Amino acid sequence: MRLVFVPVVLALSLAACGKPEAGDATAGKLDDGAVAVAAGPAAATTAAVDLPDFAPVYPGSEVKSTATGIGDAKTNGGMAVFVTPDSPDQVLAFYRQKAKAAGLEVQLDADMGAARQFAASDEATGRLLQVIVAAQAGMSQVQVIWGMKRA
Repeated sequence: MRLVFVPVVLALSLAACGKPEAGDATAGKLDDGAVAVAAGPAAATTAAVDLPDFAPVYPGSEVKSTATGIGDAKTNGGMAVFVTPDSPDQVLAFYRQKAKAAGLEVQLDADMGAARQFAASDEATGRLLQVIVAAQAGMSQVQVIWGMKRA
């Protein structure tokens, strides 16, 4: 499962790289409708609807972009990128609690200097959660990546 997740993370990270102009509302489907990408005001709506309960958008944050529907016939995944005035410690504590409550096992909890990363999974259900947080200009820049088996 981890080897499949690496390309998903890369694809999701690339999808989040574009910066829409202020006021832009961008939403679309890629790969014959398999992937939904939203940025700007459309991102908040997509994030609220499409993220699983073990990987929600951090409360009170400003969503910058989302991507959902990443995967194949057996897996589904997505990503949300957002900013919050809360510290990286607060953000990571929130996601550690969500992972624990969902029965996910911690796979990685690392301080990489400029960024911190947390990852947890449950092999039986195929649920994966990865959170990357970096402090920048008084805000925490957050990327939440999730995956799970399709029902």
